[in-house]
Amino acid sequence: MNIKRLFCLCLFLSIVSISNSFAQENRWILFLTDTDKLAYYYDSATIKYSDNYIQVWFRVDNYKPDVERWTGLVRIYCKKREYLIVRYVIYNTDRTQTTDDYPKGKSKKTITPNSLSDFLFQALCD
Repeated sequence: MNIKRLFCLCLFLSIVSISNSFAQENRWILFLTDTDKLAYYYDSATIKYSDNYIQVWFRVDNYKPDVERWTGLVRIYCKKREYLIVRYVIYNTDRTQTTDDYPKGKSKKTITPNSLSDFLFQALCD
């Protein structure tokens, strides 16, 4: 492979890599900031629609001093104004993580006004 082709290949791979990392970050849509300066996002690339609910990953940045990010997989039942957290993953600042799948049969909760679930409901269901 000549130098010119090698250079073009490296340039192409660099552009693809940069574009991919930019796209990964742009898929997270800010839907709420609160008085504690926490930022709440949902992942637009993971939204799944069913007849009964919308399922999406959301994240909270700077959740606690030792937690870099808290993410959760949630189902929003738009017609009933209910939600169910299916799974969560906590990314700690020491690079460890905690994952938990909520038990099957866990009951849905009612979306209360001005709650995190309400703002997510407004972003996805309205």
